[in-house]
Amino acid sequence: MKELKSIFSKWGLVLLLGILAILMGIFMLANPGMTFHTLSTIFIVNFLTFGILTAAKAVLFREKNGSKWILQLIGGLAVIFLAVYIAAQPLAPETLLLTFFAVGYIMSGVSMIFYSVFTVRRLFPRWWLLLIFGVITVLAGCGLLSDAITGVIAIVTLAGVGMLSQGLNLIHRAIFMSKVNTAMKEVL
Repeated sequence: MKELKSIFSKWGLVLLLGILAILMGIFMLANPGMTFHTLSTIFIVNFLTFGILTAAKAVLFREKNGSKWILQLIGGLAVIFLAVYIAAQPLAPETLLLTFFAVGYIMSGVSMIFYSVFTVRRLFPRWWLLLIFGVITVLAGCGLLSDAITGVIAIVTLAGVGMLSQGLNLIHRAIFMSKVNTAMKEVL
C-alpha cells in the first residue's frame, strides 16, 4: 500500500509531463520546418550510434562470433560511413527520413492489402475495410514521395497532433492520480 501511495503522490510530475507534451505539440505544429530538421538530425544520430555499437560489439565479442565478427565490423563501419556521408550532404538527412516514412507506409499498405485478400477475407465479412485502408496507406506513401513539402508538413502535423494527444492523456492521468492520492490520504 505504501508503494501505491508513493506512485499516486507523483501526480504533479505526470501533470508537468502532460503540459510539456502539449507545449511541444504546439511548437511542432507552429514550426514544421525546424521540427522536421530536428527529427532528421535525431534520425542520423541514431543511425550513427547503431553503426558505432555494431562495430564495437563485433570487436568485443569476436571470439564468441567466430568468423562472423569481421562481417559485423564491416557492416558497422559501413553504417558509420553512410551516416557521416548523409549528414554532410545538404538536405540528405531530411530526404532520407522522408523516404523512410514513405517506404514504411507503402510496405505497410501492401502488407494490409495482401493480408486482407488472402487471410482476413475468409474470416471476416468486412475484410474489404482493411483492403481500403491498405490502399489508402499505399497512396499516402506514394504521396510522401511525390510531393516533399506536403510530405514534411504531413509528418510533422501527425507528430504534433500525437504530442498534443499524449499531453492531454497525461493530464487526464494526472487528474485521476490526484483524486486517488486524495482518497488514499482520507482512508489512511
